[in-house]
Amino acid sequence: MSDYRVTVKVRNARILQAIEKEGHESVAEFCRVWALRADHINALICMREAPVGEDGRLKVKARTLCDVLCLLPEDLWTETQLYQKHPRCTSYVDVSEDALEQTIRQIDAERTIKFLEQGLTPSQLTAIGRIGKEQSLKQSGETLGVSQERARQIEAKAIRKMRGVARKTDLIDQFAGEY
Repeated sequence: MSDYRVTVKVRNARILQAIEKEGHESVAEFCRVWALRADHINALICMREAPVGEDGRLKVKARTLCDVLCLLPEDLWTETQLYQKHPRCTSYVDVSEDALEQTIRQIDAERTIKFLEQGLTPSQLTAIGRIGKEQSLKQSGETLGVSQERARQIEAKAIRKMRGVARKTDLIDQFAGEY
């Protein structure tokens, strides 16, 4: 039996992240600043319209979006998204209370990890990424092009940085009560 009806919105995260990276607080503001038609951009974001036409070429509005963001089409769309369109970007899912709670915890955990990783260098991200992949330090070192010991040092520094951010933002106190 279902306890909740959850609204699911499917939107192109790559486009939204590119707009946010440019410093815009909303799609509407972005469109206003660049004198773009919001309905055209929203159609691409919600995937109501495929960016590639039947002729196999990028549509004018998609090309304009790429130009404004100074990005290539492959930066804004996956191979599938280039040809895909969804008549509706909103759907509903009925879920149980347990499933909803588990999903919310997973989303919170993913956001927390992304927040903690913000100040890490690419090599530190690679080094700590081995934990989730169950890679050895030796494999991590090979990926980074450094020795096993250096990979361990890079990983240790990344963990210290993340722990420091967690302390400064009281994340440790928040999670200590839950576990």
